[in-house]
This record gives sequence, structure tokens and C-alpha cells, in this order.
Amino acid sequence: MQPGVSFFTCCYEADWEFFLKEGRLKEMIERCNYPFASKNLVINNVDDRDKVIQYAELAIKDGIIDNYFFTEDYAGRVLEKFSIKRKDFKLDGFDGYWFSVAPLTAVHLCSTGYILYFMGDCMLNEKYAADWIGNGIKKLQEKNIFCITPLWNYYNKKAESDLFMNEGDYAYDQGFTDQCFLA
Repeated sequence: MQPGVSFFTCCYEADWEFFLKEGRLKEMIERCNYPFASKNLVINNVDDRDKVIQYAELAIKDGIIDNYFFTEDYAGRVLEKFSIKRKDFKLDGFDGYWFSVAPLTAVHLCSTGYILYFMGDCMLNEKYAADWIGNGIKKLQEKNIFCITPLWNYYNKKAESDLFMNEGDYAYDQGFTDQCFLA
């Protein structure tokens, strides 16, 4: 395991151009304001793999990312590693496979001590972009905490009432979101 934090996010057929052609990927990483050990893109369920590779290679050349991975290349190993079957993603008629396989692939591929994962539709609000990653790592090291999640939307009273405990800049909860996590 290498030291540091790996950045991962995902894109798929409906948004890969937004990420790789229109600058969203670069903006996501820059807003984190953190020296990542590696910056990675998980590509999920695209129609024209070769075309997406062209743009992913440009992102590497431009220094935006270090690596890109296709979920389909790792899905079998990922499901085996986490003891999950393809049918396990179906719940109440909804198939969450394509939604869930990308973050699982990122966790599987992470080679550093920490991972920061953003779902493709999640963007850190600049208002909350202080040194939350560095501070979050300290919290992960000093307490029995599994993950840290920044605020990516605006504070509201309902959210406060759902919290387990407040401590300065941190609020403790027993829930988990896959929208963004540092683990």
C-alpha cells in the first residue's frame, strides 16, 4: 500500500464528454485543492470505447489524470473480491449494477492508504473546499471512523436533526453515502 490519497471519480455513456471534453474532471480535482498520489477515472458502460480512450489519453497527457480504468475489465474480479453476485444488485425491480460497480472498482484498484471517491454527478462546493481532506485523514487516524464526507450541499436543520453528534467542524452520523467519501 502506497502512502497518500488516490482520487477516483466515474463517468459513463451519458456524461463522459462532459468530463473529458468540457472540463468537469479537471474542475472536480482542482476544487479538492489536494496533492493526490494518483488521480483516476473509472469509465463505466460506454458505447464507443476507442473514442473515450482517445479523450482519456489526452487527459493523461494534459496532467489531469494519471490513469483510467474500464469497469468491464475488472467487474469479475471486483465481484469476487467483495463476494457479490451480479444478481445481488437487483432490489425491488431496480438493477443498481452499473451505478454500484464503479465505486467498487475504484476501491478495488486503490493502491494508496486512502481513497477519495466522487460520483460523477457530485461536485464539491467551493465554500467547503478548505483543507477538509487533510483534516479528514487526521480524524480517520485518531478516531474509530470509517469515512469522512464533506458537505456538498447547503446546511439545513433537517440534516442537523439526523446527526449522531457534533464536534466543532465535524458531525458524526451512522449513515454512509456513496456520493462522495474519503475512506
